[in-house]
Amino acid sequence: MSPAAQFLNGWGSSSIAAEPKPDDEGQPIGINNEYVVGRQIGAGGFSVVKEVIGMDNDGRRTKRAVKIVRKSVANASEAENDKAQQAVDYEIGIWRYLNHPYILQLHTSFITDFATFCIMDLVESGSLYDLLNELRNNGQMGLRPELARTYAHQLASALRYMHADVRLVHRDVKLENCLVQIGPQDDCGSMKLCDFGLASFVDGDSGMADSIRSLDSDDNKDPAGTLEYLAPELLGGSTRKDYSADIWAFGVCVYTMVTGKRPFAHTIQFKLVELIEAGDWNKDLVETSPAGQVACEDICDLLHGCLNTDPDLRWTIADVMDCKWFQGLVDVAADSDWEHVNNTQD
Repeated sequence: MSPAAQFLNGWGSSSIAAEPKPDDEGQPIGINNEYVVGRQIGAGGFSVVKEVIGMDNDGRRTKRAVKIVRKSVANASEAENDKAQQAVDYEIGIWRYLNHPYILQLHTSFITDFATFCIMDLVESGSLYDLLNELRNNGQMGLRPELARTYAHQLASALRYMHADVRLVHRDVKLENCLVQIGPQDDCGSMKLCDFGLASFVDGDSGMADSIRSLDSDDNKDPAGTLEYLAPELLGGSTRKDYSADIWAFGVCVYTMVTGKRPFAHTIQFKLVELIEAGDWNKDLVETSPAGQVACEDICDLLHGCLNTDPDLRWTIADVMDCKWFQGLVDVAADSDWEHVNNTQD
């Protein structure tokens, strides 16, 4: 058979293109199909994050992000898929109540037979972790002074809101969970704390605890969070879920923003644990950093308070907000006119 005949013989015999998945690019999603799925911008575990395009109430085009957790993921067992759905349901149950300028906002969420969808703010500048890595690759260790001070204060403001207003402990504060949105005319931008999958209410005074349960398993004795940011008492087997562990993790974030290095780092895990339990960090790195050359003593005072190995002597978020390094900065969300908890979803 000639090449031409072979071509004509195969014309139309190829299989029909697969039907698009509900979360494929170009597909409409939403309660009323008000969003169109765009390009993928991230993935991890059982979820993917994509852009979505929609319209606001004035008919203007809006760009947001959607976190998608499919009901069934290939190569995962039914139990694993069920656990992923429980985890996202738990996170939504907390996240939907949070409303703060330095917390990533959840606009709405909905569930279909295919997946759970979370529509949230789109942050395109990456995380503080990404920013510090980029600076390190360019030979700069740590953020410039005003940037380190601004982002540290914004993160502290988000934690003050969670601890004092909502009575919620985050339990996974880290640079990777601090997203940064920098506009074209914005020197600093704003930080957005995200990922509330490990968060727990400390008591029932928030008015929300009755409908939220912890996902911690009784047979799982490993501490929740990321090792490099874990407080020493958690490494010793403590199951306490109070605010002090967030303050320690905040201290680790501040030290890293200022110096470009973590206060406790080692490639061998048990050595890292020993360093964390000892609580000794390098003040010389703070002194020689860009921010340290401007306000070394004030920064070190904050770090000594946050990285105290005794959780009962560690600073509270109120102590953090009152520190000398933050003098002159205003916590806008502490204003009585700010709407905190209520009606944050569309």
